[in-house]
Amino acid sequence: MISPEIVYSDLKKHYGWQQWWPAETAFEIMVGAILTQGTSWSNVEKAIDSLKSANALDLEIINEMPRDHLSQLIYSAGFHNVKPDRLKSLSSYLMANFDGKIEALKRLPTGTARSQLLAIDGIGPETADAILLYALGKSVFIVDTYTKRLFTRLGYAVEQDSYDSWQAFFVSQMHKTTYTFQQYHALIVEHSKARCKSKPICNSCPLASHCTFPSK
Repeated sequence: MISPEIVYSDLKKHYGWQQWWPAETAFEIMVGAILTQGTSWSNVEKAIDSLKSANALDLEIINEMPRDHLSQLIYSAGFHNVKPDRLKSLSSYLMANFDGKIEALKRLPTGTARSQLLAIDGIGPETADAILLYALGKSVFIVDTYTKRLFTRLGYAVEQDSYDSWQAFFVSQMHKTTYTFQQYHALIVEHSKARCKSKPICNSCPLASHCTFPSK
């Protein structure tokens, strides 16, 4: 069975260096991590552009903005009855605990920062880890649907099919740097969009010789 390190190397060789998460500020990454829940990135981009056009992609502004107005601005990201509350919960937490200074959150130990993010309404492990890895520069590995699908097709299984079990597996197998985890996650996303879709495109796949998927 191909090792996760070789998968990383082969994907990097095929797709090259990845610039991801696309954002101008750490807070924009945090907003994107919440908005991308249950929707495509193209829909998130529309919502981000809407916030920028309204000069509202700002922690304090979102914290003070009427919920209904925020809902209208991020409508394209879906779940517009839920996501405004999540964005406001995040901004309220950052204002109440760090005076709106994300650098203060960044200075916390990784485990402490993760626990605090998970305590915010609407932030689960995947969203918390996206914030930790991309906004705060912490060395954590994100497990998403793409990751599970790809490695299941490569023949991997973990003892318990849970987020924590998959994450522990990758952390045990990989060189643990923020750069490596950022690049690996971005490469998996790129490969999953280009090839390893729900209905995969196996022709010329850089991992085809290692894949156990039936349609190979």
